[in-house]
Amino acid sequence: MMQYRILRRYMKTFAGTAVMLGLLIGTLAASTGATPAVTTLQSNILHVWPEEDWNIFKEKMAWADEQRLEELPIREIILQFGLSFQGARYAAHTLEKNTSIERLVVNFREFDCVTFIENMLAMARLIKDDRYTPQLTPEKTRALYEKILSGIRYRDGIIDGYPSRLHYFTDWVRSNTANGTVIDITEDLRGKQESNTINFMSKNPDAYPRLSNPENLNRILQNEAAITETTRHVIAQDTIALVEHKIRDGDIVAMTTSLEGLDVIHAGIAIWRAGQLHILHAPLPGRPVEVSNRTLSKRTLEMRNQTGITVARPLDN
Repeated sequence: MMQYRILRRYMKTFAGTAVMLGLLIGTLAASTGATPAVTTLQSNILHVWPEEDWNIFKEKMAWADEQRLEELPIREIILQFGLSFQGARYAAHTLEKNTSIERLVVNFREFDCVTFIENMLAMARLIKDDRYTPQLTPEKTRALYEKILSGIRYRDGIIDGYPSRLHYFTDWVRSNTANGTVIDITEDLRGKQESNTINFMSKNPDAYPRLSNPENLNRILQNEAAITETTRHVIAQDTIALVEHKIRDGDIVAMTTSLEGLDVIHAGIAIWRAGQLHILHAPLPGRPVEVSNRTLSKRTLEMRNQTGITVARPLDN
């Protein structure tokens, strides 16, 4: 994702895990070359649904209807959607198809760790939404999904340039808590308060082409200052095993980091297998969406520069 000098250095240091780093705080421009099937203009923001993604979306919605997933708690729906995407390709840059305009990107063919979570959560919220039925027209279905996904990915659900995207996961959780999508349960799970300064993006502007725009950089600085002042909690590595029994299938788990200026380095969806807690995630280039081989507590203890976890629980509403 960050093919610039600074990220190459981090990748050497963190051996693969650092690839997730930029996925949580911004990506560089790239294109998948998919053919747009539907293009709409809403609130002066361009939205594009490539034909391949629209077809996958329709298939998933039909499958969800057949399985009556809407009758399940939203956490279970998120997990079922996530499991149905096992084997999907990992890809960076998916939100950076155009460096001149911020637009909502819809991509079901490939994911990074955050876009995987966002789309599973958005699809789950769609089928729980009273406005959605399988008989809804394609145009209204697309518009509703775009509204839900925008509400998850952007501050206050408003696409207002690059800085309006929730680049830091602390900001993502705070925004989605405010809109009733999730609740941060980290403190309830013996999470201890953390107070490090968040400024990775502004300290490394060369890794983010859009920060060459002074207005974007200034707004990112303001966002970072607000995040730094936010009360944050972390479940320490050696505490995870003591509290993991309170984590449920479908909870959103983010791995915190000691990397200076950064809050979270990776994220996934909690899943219990044979009495042990794992994560379902888009791990890194060359690896598809999968359930982690190691348990959550063991994985976090063994990964360099991971300090613990935070946990957000999706809400039924």
